[in-house]
Amino acid sequence: MFRLFLPLYLLLFLFGLFQSDIADFALRQLHPAAEEADVLADLSGATFMVEEILVHRSRAEWPELLEKMSAPNIRVNTTNFEDPAITPEAAQILAAGDIWVAQIGEDLIYKKFTQSDDIMVIGPIYTVDVYDETMFLANAGSAAFLIVLVLVWAFALQRRITKLSEVAAAFGQDNFSLRADTSKAARVGSLNRSFNRMADRIERLIVSHKDLTNAVSHELRTPLSRIQFELEYAAGLSEVDTLQASLDSISEDTSELDKLIRELLLYARYDRASTELNLQEFNLSLWLTEWAAGQRLPASSTLELKIQTPGELHATFDPHAIDRALSNLVQNAQRFARHTIRLKAGSEQHQVFLLVDDDGSGIAPDLRETLLQPFYRPDSHRNKKHDGVGLGLAIVNQIAKRHGGTLTIEDSDLGGARFRLRWPDKPENN
Repeated sequence: MFRLFLPLYLLLFLFGLFQSDIADFALRQLHPAAEEADVLADLSGATFMVEEILVHRSRAEWPELLEKMSAPNIRVNTTNFEDPAITPEAAQILAAGDIWVAQIGEDLIYKKFTQSDDIMVIGPIYTVDVYDETMFLANAGSAAFLIVLVLVWAFALQRRITKLSEVAAAFGQDNFSLRADTSKAARVGSLNRSFNRMADRIERLIVSHKDLTNAVSHELRTPLSRIQFELEYAAGLSEVDTLQASLDSISEDTSELDKLIRELLLYARYDRASTELNLQEFNLSLWLTEWAAGQRLPASSTLELKIQTPGELHATFDPHAIDRALSNLVQNAQRFARHTIRLKAGSEQHQVFLLVDDDGSGIAPDLRETLLQPFYRPDSHRNKKHDGVGLGLAIVNQIAKRHGGTLTIEDSDLGGARFRLRWPDKPENN
């Protein structure tokens, strides 16, 4: 982890050493005219005073006066156009009576006298040693203070990232129950919480997949064993009728396998986060009425399917997914209802819901969560034979989750069970 922050430490060290030079360089690059204007503003008045003093004295007095006007860090001299330091461009500036800034960084200027061709030279200007030492100490101290503050912050951040990295490494070694510390002293922005959310989802997926794999192996073993037994039994048969009955039994088991595989594929489809829903906006009341009109209860059934919908109920959903969810819920209700199945739609707090009620024997509260898990079939709980593969309600539960909603089981006012499918009226792909 130290290597990750090493460039930052080196950058802070170099910045502390060269901050003044960096600032000067940046000023010259970004706005060179500003520094020249600053030099002219500082020294233009000095040129007027030097000229006023010298023009009223004889040239013999100039050396002594120039020496008196000079300071250890600011020199004042005179020269003429023969000075090799004066370039042709500079000579034009001076001849026009303007000030020529020879060295911006060192504050060195030239100015021609008004009444003669003499040229005064002011500068370069240096700071005195005490000031230089004081400024050096001040700059070094402020830079050191800044570096210490940043280093403290960087080391603290490095420590937090190291801890988070250790948690991630342990999680990657199958310690799926481990979570990052989300206390203020340990978190790295929102990264810790994001990691924990990811870890929760991965743990749930791993547990779900393990359970599903175990359940699949068990569910497939039963019909396969029956098929194998029937094949061995049929191999020794000679009577056509008996052989046909055995083949019919094999065909039923094969159909059961086919149904199980199709249900598994559908469950896996809605369990995958990469599956995109085909979300469309509908008048749910109209859509539900049309859907119910296409449903056909068995001819031998005495059940009645009742529909209750408001006049206008707009919602966004995947029509194929909700079609499958409703079909599974109604088929489930058919197996356990005595006389009536009721389908009702409504909305509350920016969510829509579908209620599927039956007048059967209901579901005990302690079984409701388990009933939504794959392959759970409480054959002894309700009063008719369960002929499914145990994935119908699990598929509906996954469809609800993909719409950002939930599937819950409640008591129905008809006396049986109520399945409540709820999702936001404007869901996003989840």
